Amino acid sequence: MTAEARHKAGENCFWSLVAGPVLGLLYVIALPFITIGTVVATIGKKVLKGAASLADNLVSFGWDL
Repeated sequence: MTAEARHKAGENCFWSLVAGPVLGLLYVIALPFITIGTVVATIGKKVLKGAASLADNLVSFGWDL
C-alpha cells in the first residue's frame, strides 16, 4: 500500500468519525419537532373527524329515502 493510498483511507475514516456525531446531533435537535408535528397531526385528525361527524348529524339535505 502506498503512502497516498494510506492517506486516502485515513481521510475517509476521519470523515466517517466526524459524520456520526454530527448526524446524531441533528437527530437530537430534530426529534422534538418531529414529536410535536406528530402530536399536532394526530390531534388535528381527531378534531376534524369529530367536526365532520357533528356536521353529519346536524345537516340534513332532505334526501331521506
